[in-house]
Amino acid sequence: MPPSIIQSFSLLTLQNDFAALQIDLGTAKTTSLKVLAGPQELVDPDNLETFVKYWEYPPAEDPTGQAVQCSPNSLQYCESEGILKAYFKANNAVIFSIRCRAEANHFFFELQQIDGPEAEIAKIGAAWFAGLALTGQHYGDLIGAVANDGFVTALMPLNMFTKTYSGQWSTRKPIYGIGAQCYRAQAEGWDEFRLEGAQTALLTCPEAGCLEHLESIVDQYDLPKPQHNGVWHKRHPDIRRSYLFVDITGENYAQIIKCAKKGKFGHIMPYVGIWSTSIGSYYYDNNPNFPDPNPLPEVVTKMHQHGLKFGLHHLSFMLDKSDPLLADDGLLQIAWKSLLPLKQSISPNETDIYIDPAAPPDLLNDFRNYFHIDGEKIIRIENEIILCNALTEDPAGPLLTAVQRGYHGTTAAAHGAGIAIYRPCIEFGSYLADVHSSLPDVISERLKIICQTLGVDFLFLDGADVTDRQFPTLIHSTAQWYAAPLTVEKLAQALDGKLLLQNSAGVAYLWYRTTRGSSGDYVAIGVEPHLDYDRIGIRWDRRHSASCMPMELGWFGFFAKLDCYRQGIAENNETGGEIYNKSYAATTLDEVEYLLNRSLGFDMPFGLETRFDELEANALTQKVFKLIGKYEHLRLNGNIPPSLRQKLQRPDEKFIAKYQLLKEQYRMGGYPPFFYRFYRQAYFEKVLHDGESWDFVNPFHEQLLQVKITALPGHDLADGAEVLLYKENLSFEEKKDQYVSDPKLSKTGQIKAQYTPPDSENYAEFAWCRFGHALSKDLIYHKVIFVDLEGDGKGAVLNIQLTDDKGNHRVYQVVLEAGVPYRRQFIFHQPTTTGFYHYPPLFGGMLNFKYFDFSSVRKLSLYLQHIKEGAGNGVNITLHAIKALKQDKNTTVQNPELALNQKVLQFPFELYPEMKDYGEDDFRNREPWEYAELSGLFLRKYDGNHQPLSMQMPVWPWNHPSVRSGANTLTYHGSGGGLALVRLVVEDGGTPLWQPFFFTHPTPTTS
Repeated sequence: MPPSIIQSFSLLTLQNDFAALQIDLGTAKTTSLKVLAGPQELVDPDNLETFVKYWEYPPAEDPTGQAVQCSPNSLQYCESEGILKAYFKANNAVIFSIRCRAEANHFFFELQQIDGPEAEIAKIGAAWFAGLALTGQHYGDLIGAVANDGFVTALMPLNMFTKTYSGQWSTRKPIYGIGAQCYRAQAEGWDEFRLEGAQTALLTCPEAGCLEHLESIVDQYDLPKPQHNGVWHKRHPDIRRSYLFVDITGENYAQIIKCAKKGKFGHIMPYVGIWSTSIGSYYYDNNPNFPDPNPLPEVVTKMHQHGLKFGLHHLSFMLDKSDPLLADDGLLQIAWKSLLPLKQSISPNETDIYIDPAAPPDLLNDFRNYFHIDGEKIIRIENEIILCNALTEDPAGPLLTAVQRGYHGTTAAAHGAGIAIYRPCIEFGSYLADVHSSLPDVISERLKIICQTLGVDFLFLDGADVTDRQFPTLIHSTAQWYAAPLTVEKLAQALDGKLLLQNSAGVAYLWYRTTRGSSGDYVAIGVEPHLDYDRIGIRWDRRHSASCMPMELGWFGFFAKLDCYRQGIAENNETGGEIYNKSYAATTLDEVEYLLNRSLGFDMPFGLETRFDELEANALTQKVFKLIGKYEHLRLNGNIPPSLRQKLQRPDEKFIAKYQLLKEQYRMGGYPPFFYRFYRQAYFEKVLHDGESWDFVNPFHEQLLQVKITALPGHDLADGAEVLLYKENLSFEEKKDQYVSDPKLSKTGQIKAQYTPPDSENYAEFAWCRFGHALSKDLIYHKVIFVDLEGDGKGAVLNIQLTDDKGNHRVYQVVLEAGVPYRRQFIFHQPTTTGFYHYPPLFGGMLNFKYFDFSSVRKLSLYLQHIKEGAGNGVNITLHAIKALKQDKNTTVQNPELALNQKVLQFPFELYPEMKDYGEDDFRNREPWEYAELSGLFLRKYDGNHQPLSMQMPVWPWNHPSVRSGANTLTYHGSGGGLALVRLVVEDGGTPLWQPFFFTHPTPTTS
């Protein structure tokens, strides 16, 4: 049946080969979307969405007010013109004309024209059309897609100024497992860019052939389709290859190439600050990182000779503050934020510049924060740039003191009262180029020459997700969906689409230009749960599953403990500076294998992010790269049964909960590359003190004990405690989820919150509220906090978050039991990264998991999550105190001893939680976390970088304890006053996997 649009009474039906879409003209609702092969109904009948509506700007007299939603009175279809008209307001004063067309595999909609009084049209901020409320298992936020039982419904933007969107209707997605839910999808046009002309293609088709249908839409509407040697980038073989993200230089390139080959990586990508001497102009000549006789072009040639490809890391249209492109009038071409009005006029010679104190408080605070950052501060008023040295609070209003008028070649001029004062947009310590200036074109042309000269194979556009900072915040949206594609498109056109392209943003129009989706930066704490909760539970399920976008698992950090500071850049503000890299542990082999489990299970590559000094310091480097090579070889060439892939994709949460495990994963054994065996492992972990017993259950067969004991610092709950929060010193700011009302934290330390359930009862699982308390504490010597709680909030989760002066976070969690007094200790520097949290944080983003400066703690926040009580009941928790306890730096773990099943095993070692024989300053920065390990039949002592500190000591069979199948009781003894972090590992008999004898190494693609 050919594609058609048919009106029958008040129902308008669009139909093609795959689906039928039905719109009720009377109610203006999308009432049905049926898959014809089923027939299967995709629209949720309980949550019908309006097909078209618009949002008005807040009233001019109340710019901080809420936008007003306008729904149509009715719809009317004109068959001869193929136009659907939507009538709004009294007397149908505003009319939207939407062109409709049914194509073979999609439906086309265009917001063609808006008619009405000029004053009414001027109010329109955003128009939403092609609105749908769909049931589905998961959704794709790249192209506005929802997947349901083998079918995908996708809204494709057909030009850059159209936004398409999909998201949950009223529930939030469970982390593990995918259940049917209601999702909203729509196309959007925005007055800030362009309303009329917004276009979308609505595709419903089988999931298996979705990419082919999307390609036909790309071809039909002449959308960007980058190709390399005639192969569309979405199908290029290199999208399956992993890469090494590292500080390769002219001195270490041989070792880096050797590691990359051992790990069977396809590409090497150096950091932008390594290959370039200046961000913006991107000069690489006379680069001290690549001195003669090994300049950068020579090193790239060496990579290609070894079958490796070269990737270029680039910060999207950012410029160092001293970059040559900013000479002359370059500063006028960077992006500026229009923030505050000038209070009174100033002459060309005046140095006192007053800001109008009546400006919105959030804008004033933004300006104050800008002036709190170290370094020169510039502002712009009209075409004059002014260098300032201070922002002070004067009785007449906030006062800027100018150091130099007419700065950077501009001319000092008079400016009238009310004229806007601008400040520069700064990200990662660099200026953002104005996307509408000539700077992006100059940078793009420069990068084109560099890529051609060096033989670059792929380009990673980092920071594309922050380019929207130069645009105002839109109604219910940021401008990232428009700014990021605009940025990427300028560069892609200069490169003629020849390079494989990745970027850090995930917005609809970038689907066309992006070769492969990236799924996030590395984390240093909570590595395994972050991989499952964020990379897979959110980013993969949302962006890959329903968006037909080739995907990677993102950047995975490989760390070591280093006795030095490193220059770092804060993640959430504009400062650069020294940041401790002591607040996380050195990467372990099992952490890497956890990543490799997921990579093999989903057949997704990844980027290993590290630095050469960490590769040298971590004693497991060679073992790690050898293991990566085995997994990559199998992933790229092997025949892996679906049953094994499924086991490797996600943790078995029921299994973990039943046996109270730290984690569950698989270990590769056997005789690669022809025979493999995957052993299911169960990890147990507990902090023990002298004389404490531990009951656990082994789910597998009886086996010899494999154990690791790590020294933790001792502490005293009675003495040396510094109160962070206790009763009357509470002074809290509040934030909350939209369904939580009246959250309170009383002066007696009592937390109360109520929530009003939406349509879905499951939403209570995610309802939350937050309270924040400013601090100024040095906790570098404090290794433990404890909290006492009691209350009736059974099942609620209390998250305790510390924030340092760079905006980085550490988070600790308590799961509450109703009516049970509860004391919980949290160890700051615990050298394990798996048990960091049990629930995905709702806050802080990546900053929860990176560097943290315990010497400069600036804020304590409490997040109450999983508010399950009914409306009016709330959650009632009495919070007695949160204290940080000083450690005793002289404590050690001496001769730890484990008694298990009638056998006693003694480790003849003294383990130090800190470095010994150093002064106080060194003590602040040196935490080796020495540990002893029984692996196989040998005992050995190691430092925090896994470097051996003793010879291997055999454990004879008659002395080697066994872990029985089922219940076991382990008792720990140890002197020295320290605590012991004990980790046990048991495994099953393994799952065999044979490969054909002709199973060979992957052949690198031609550079």
